[in-house]
Amino acid sequence: MECLNPTDQILNDLKHMLKNDVVLTYDCGDGAVLYRFRNVPTLTVDEMSSFASRFGLGDETRNEIESVFSVSYYSDVYGRFIFLYDGSDASFSLIADPEGKPYPDPAAGEPKCPVRFWQYEIDHSLIDCGMCYIFQLGDGSFFIIDSAHQYSVRDDYRIADFLRQHTPEGMPVTVSGWFFTHGHDDHIAKFMDVLQYQKDVNVEAVYENFVPEESLPTSVFGTQDRTFTRRFCTLIKEKNVPRYKTHALDTFRVKDLKITVLCTHEDLCPEPLENYNDSSTVIMAEVGDDKICFPGDAGHVLSAILERRFPKYLSCDIVQQAHHGHFGTTPAFYDLAHANAVLFPTTKIKYDEEFYRYPANGRSVEIAKHCFIASDGTVEFTFPLKENRIKLYPDEVLEDFNGVLRLWNYSYTEEYKNALRARFEGRQSVEYFDW
Repeated sequence: MECLNPTDQILNDLKHMLKNDVVLTYDCGDGAVLYRFRNVPTLTVDEMSSFASRFGLGDETRNEIESVFSVSYYSDVYGRFIFLYDGSDASFSLIADPEGKPYPDPAAGEPKCPVRFWQYEIDHSLIDCGMCYIFQLGDGSFFIIDSAHQYSVRDDYRIADFLRQHTPEGMPVTVSGWFFTHGHDDHIAKFMDVLQYQKDVNVEAVYENFVPEESLPTSVFGTQDRTFTRRFCTLIKEKNVPRYKTHALDTFRVKDLKITVLCTHEDLCPEPLENYNDSSTVIMAEVGDDKICFPGDAGHVLSAILERRFPKYLSCDIVQQAHHGHFGTTPAFYDLAHANAVLFPTTKIKYDEEFYRYPANGRSVEIAKHCFIASDGTVEFTFPLKENRIKLYPDEVLEDFNGVLRLWNYSYTEEYKNALRARFEGRQSVEYFDW
């Protein structure tokens, strides 16, 4: 007879198998719980699969990257069970996610356009953070990563207009998936406005793994963070958008795009989360042989996990600069990424202010052939990357210096303002770059 709740039995058998009684427990949110064992002897993916198969947990999915592997199961009865072994630090984790769902696997439709990718120039008039990355898949639909800040006031209209302009004639504006690195308002605010006010933009799925609110003190997760995250979750339910919780080493496809989850806030256990940016979910996106890494706002703590786990797999063609170039991942992370193009989701003002303060900025730019700052204009890549030129659109938005002064008390010399205006005016035509 099938066991109705096998978690306790699995844990007991794991303790015996691993010869380890010390289990660390972490609340993953939404009813999911992580159980972690330390100092675990070497395991293989076949050994783990053989162990788990005794419990009748449902359909099996495997993924193995370097010294890390996962074996996951889904059934209508149990939700998801994920067994993850990290050989880089000899740890083993079990995630029991009763609300977990299998990822959708929509087949690529009839080709209607090239597969493209944009670092979108959000409205940075009054704010120097936020990021929005857009993939257009071959069937004309989109996969989007994060969105803009509440102070990017009209960006729900601008993002929606951009999607409309690039949607093939005769088909609806469709976002096949919208992924969120973490719950800070500069990453989720304008998505909520798109969902609420841009009625013709159809969002088919949301992917995220936000830290549960009750797990964080106010010093880490402030009132504004809580307000935006609650509204985000409420709105998704109201609009009946399917929501998928991502865990480390999950791999899912959205038509032409393959997404691999490299780490989440769950991987910090047993250390407490002391910086909300380190709740970022880090992913690798692949289109054919081309790879793009998105660390979100990950800082040094997550960087250490990534560098330890994936010394080879982090190598990619394009890398997003973590935390907008402000105290993000380490120089070693960019050494491993060794990307040909680096994308800074920030303003030229902030780039100038912080470039020399954080050695990681200099290291990524030193390695890359191309560096693109979001406030300079939307930049477009077409796949395969080596067969196509890079297209930089005209600069659409100039910083509002008076508004910045009112909101943030940042002031700049007239010389710097004039130089930035000249840069803006000089960026009013399309530019092309060889890959």
